[in-house]
Amino acid sequence: MKKLFSMPVLVFLAVLAIFSAVSFAGAGSNWFQSIDSEFVDTRDLRASGNVVVNGSFLKSPDLTYTSLSNTTTLNPYGKSNLVINGTGAIVMASVPTISTLAALSGQEILIMGGANAVTFVDEGGLTGSLLELDSSSRAISTGDTLRLMYYSGKWYETGFTDN
Repeated sequence: MKKLFSMPVLVFLAVLAIFSAVSFAGAGSNWFQSIDSEFVDTRDLRASGNVVVNGSFLKSPDLTYTSLSNTTTLNPYGKSNLVINGTGAIVMASVPTISTLAALSGQEILIMGGANAVTFVDEGGLTGSLLELDSSSRAISTGDTLRLMYYSGKWYETGFTDN
């Protein structure tokens, strides 16, 4: 009996079949295998289709603002976790407070506070903030979190913890 494919080719075809329902977009390939035999990608990656993760999945903070001023517009482009710390206790006055540039409908971000309190103001109190909060404002500091979801030009509060 003749061999049609070598073992490496068969493995490649099996992997290709597994991922055929999933498409990935990103610039170039940046995959490497870590010392514990896990594969890690160090660039932005978007997937469409079904993605199944067997085992653990770790999501680290994407972006940290260490000296946020009240006129800073947060830019979560392609990010989902933000850690913020004001230059002191500040009330955000930037319009918009969180950029909607390239935001995707349904995109969620989690903002975690630092040592200095940062207060976010609802659209009702700061026209153009593009924030729809469950209260007129939300102050977050160490350990507090604010979860927002983008939809139709605005960021909507979906969760808040005051730790």
